[in-house]
Amino acid sequence: MGWIVKYVVTEAHATEYPDPIAVRQGEKVIVEIEHDDEWPNWFFCKKLDGSNGGWIPEQIIRKQKTHGLITEDYSARELSVRKERTVNGFRELNGWVWCECESAHETGWVPLKNLKRKGARTIKEIPNEVLERLNRGEIETANLVEWLAIDRRVLLENLLAGHGRKKYLRPILKKVDGLEKQTTITVAEAIGAGLYEQVSANGDDDFFRAISTHRSDFVRSWAADVVGRNIEQGIGQMLLGIKPFAADGHFNVRESAWSSARLGIIRNLRESLAILSAWAKDADENVRRFASEATRPRGVWCEHIVELKQTPELGLPILEPLKSDESNYVRLSVGNWLNDASKSAPEFVRRLCERWEQESDTKETRHIVKRALRTLAKSD
Repeated sequence: MGWIVKYVVTEAHATEYPDPIAVRQGEKVIVEIEHDDEWPNWFFCKKLDGSNGGWIPEQIIRKQKTHGLITEDYSARELSVRKERTVNGFRELNGWVWCECESAHETGWVPLKNLKRKGARTIKEIPNEVLERLNRGEIETANLVEWLAIDRRVLLENLLAGHGRKKYLRPILKKVDGLEKQTTITVAEAIGAGLYEQVSANGDDDFFRAISTHRSDFVRSWAADVVGRNIEQGIGQMLLGIKPFAADGHFNVRESAWSSARLGIIRNLRESLAILSAWAKDADENVRRFASEATRPRGVWCEHIVELKQTPELGLPILEPLKSDESNYVRLSVGNWLNDASKSAPEFVRRLCERWEQESDTKETRHIVKRALRTLAKSD
């Protein structure tokens, strides 16, 4: 099958077909349903004798007048798996992966949406097939190692060629080549800036929509950068545009969302805080985390927000709703926000943590307080 990828099962799957169809190359089948709404590119077929049926990928069916001709051996057998089980994936096709359960050595199809790919520990361990697909933008990165391994230029060239936008390549690469120091971050920012200029100059809304929902998290990160750089539209519109990226299912996209929006937030701090205070009450933990992370007084690898370093109480409308948040992802950000503030306003952080401990006797609040006071604890 060419390549093996390890997956972790994120949602259990149980087969609904105890007697799945199995066909051989050259066999003829009756095609009863084409293009199921839930699973596009799958045909429901039956044997010529009318016996058991099942879903067969259209890629291996050659349509003829009265039937379909199978072009390779195939089994519709599904694999029942429990959550958190590790499986080996051998082939991805139309939203499904042919897997083998490591412990039981059973094989079958599992929905891709029920799986999370395990990334390699080093760049050298990334299978060539996986790296090629990453550079073509066909799959998301599974971890930081894969993010670092992607060839940004190759991915950009493949993206633009695939959408008929090759004319954008030269001016964008000119920005990259003009960098005084090329790092993974500066190159990504330069490409984001270049895409923003090309999309804006050409009024290319179609291309922007395409990269906003692209399969590659790296490409979606570039789209987030396009939105974050468009400060001229007003901070309210910019934040409205960045919100889908703040809620993205991939960590890399969410990081790009807050980092690209941060300059606009700094320039329009009071209005941003008012908007983000509502985000701090959002049902989506990723949106709540954005409200905290994007306004951290110091942050990581980003411009400081001087006004919040000097007057951190301005951030209370965001922080207060999060003081006992159920999400560890949010709590880590809130604790880091206050730890940032403790370096320039230690008494504010001490008093706030004391009040929170009195008002909210929960393990979640205690977790935030411990993280918030970690720098002050070293000096006490």
